[in-house]
Amino acid sequence: MIKNLIFDFGGVIAPISREQAVEAFRQLGVAGADQRLDKYHQTGIFQELEEGKITPDEFQEKLGQLCGGRTPSWEETRQAWLGYFTGLDERLLDCLKELRKRYKLFVLSNTNPYVMDWACSPAFSSKGKPLTDYFDKLYLSYQIGVTKPYRQIFDFLIADADILPSESLFIDDGAGNVKAAHELGFQTYCPPSSGHVPIPCTPLSSSETKRHNVLPYAKIWNGHDTNPWHDDKPGNTHSAHHHRHVPSVHPSSVHI
Repeated sequence: MIKNLIFDFGGVIAPISREQAVEAFRQLGVAGADQRLDKYHQTGIFQELEEGKITPDEFQEKLGQLCGGRTPSWEETRQAWLGYFTGLDERLLDCLKELRKRYKLFVLSNTNPYVMDWACSPAFSSKGKPLTDYFDKLYLSYQIGVTKPYRQIFDFLIADADILPSESLFIDDGAGNVKAAHELGFQTYCPPSSGHVPIPCTPLSSSETKRHNVLPYAKIWNGHDTNPWHDDKPGNTHSAHHHRHVPSVHPSSVHI
């Protein structure tokens, strides 16, 4: 039976746009921003920052070398990193609150201090609640010292949270990260790159998932449901598809 839900942050909790981030760093003056930034796994000083190998001050100094010698401030650098994020549908946060009544919730993210300075502050949501209010614990690459998809970050999570992979559902929009988690025994789900992620709203069991090869997802985004926790049969998303103002969420097969 599934007892733990583990979410990626960027691309799962908060939708992201690599193109938007590239433009933000380009405006900061970073040469070759398009070649330096990735959606799932950074390189160079960007990767060193997310691995915790360099401090923010060191990152800004090295970033300055890519900006023609002008070292950007903390706030300028922070705003450039936040260029990744395209907005937050806060109905998802309400779903997380409900899920936390039945499961332990964790974040496992390749990220950095600039992004988390925003996410872990009241500015994260319109209700003034930070990301930490919705999860039991955040596991962040720059604090752990390693990024996904390397095994060490998953091993750290398993040991520190005292969980079993077989009782845990890992949700990440990076196929490589999902593959690594699956090989360690996690139940896994890689959502489509639609910008909206379906959240499981009914109890999940390993046997059910394997038997039906489908995760049971409810219509949490159906604007005509007064109760977002109204359970629906997998695949029955007709009304959500035709009446929403934003892209609807569809149940998706997960091959175990």
